Amino acid sequence: MKTPRVRPAVEEVIENFHNVQRWRDDATVMGVLNKFRHVQRYCKEAGVRIRFEDVIVKNRADADERRGRIAKMRRAADDALERAREDVLAFAPMERSTKREAGGGGGAEGPATERLKTERLKKLQTLAFALAAVAAVLLAAAVRALGGGRGALGSSP
Repeated sequence: MKTPRVRPAVEEVIENFHNVQRWRDDATVMGVLNKFRHVQRYCKEAGVRIRFEDVIVKNRADADERRGRIAKMRRAADDALERAREDVLAFAPMERSTKREAGGGGGAEGPATERLKTERLKKLQTLAFALAAVAAVLLAAAVRALGGGRGALGSSP
C-alpha cells in the first residue's frame, strides 16, 4: 500500500469492521477495502479462506519476492495452457482423416463416419475434463501463492 494512511486504515477496519464508517469518505481507503472484499469473495467461492495477513507484504523485498513467485506461476500456467492448446489442435487433423476413412467428403455419412465422430467426441470430452482439472489446480496454486507462498511455488514466510 503505497499511500501511508491506507495500511493503518485497513488494519483498523480489519480489527473492527464498524470502523469503516470513519473512512467512508476517503475514496483511496474505500477503494482498497473494496478490492480486498472482491478478492475475499472470489476466494470464498473457490473454497479458500483468505485473511488480510495473507495479502500484505512487510517491505519492498517481500513484495519483490512475491512478484517473482507470481511471475513464475504465470509462466508455468502459460506453458501448461500452450501445451493444452497444442493438444486440442492435434485433434484437427483427425477431422480430415475421418472424411477420408469414411470414403470421401461428400454425400451421406456412413456408420464408420459416425463411429469416428463418436470416438473424437469422447476424446475431446476427456481433454476438456483434463483442461478443467488443470485450471482448478492452477487456481488453487495461485490462491496459495498469493496467500503467503504456502504451496508448490514457495516456502512459508
